[in-house]
Amino acid sequence: MGGLYVAGSPLHGGTSQPSFIDNEDMAAMDWVKKETATDAEFIVMGDAAEWFPYFADRTILVSPWGVEWDSSKKYKHQLREYRQVSRCHIEMCLSRQFHQNNIRPDYVYVPKGTYTVRGFQTQQRPQMRRSLIRSEEYQLAYENQDVIIFKKN
Repeated sequence: MGGLYVAGSPLHGGTSQPSFIDNEDMAAMDWVKKETATDAEFIVMGDAAEWFPYFADRTILVSPWGVEWDSSKKYKHQLREYRQVSRCHIEMCLSRQFHQNNIRPDYVYVPKGTYTVRGFQTQQRPQMRRSLIRSEEYQLAYENQDVIIFKKN
């Protein structure tokens, strides 16, 4: 039974480790790695943020992963910021979070459609893309079926 669990197939038939990234995320992260400066800093909305630093080899400014080893205060702060940013569905919300928390990313990684925030499904609204495109603060840098990346002006 332990071997089945380690293999990701518990007896009830589910998976022990849900996948938070797909091929579209991998393509977007590959683009980031090849097309952005090595010192570029990102905000990554949703649980793809957990894998982003590893696959894209870039820094994310808001993330609860890794900071839990520093202190519970830092962890709670990062978790709160991560959840607030990841739940935005229009540009105004995103920009407000950046301003209130003094976050200055070079790029913003936005999932399209369904994504997860700490394992809970969230649906990104089409208004997010439209509001970012219309904003003078953001410039579309990359897009595929599931991900949009905007450069922050």
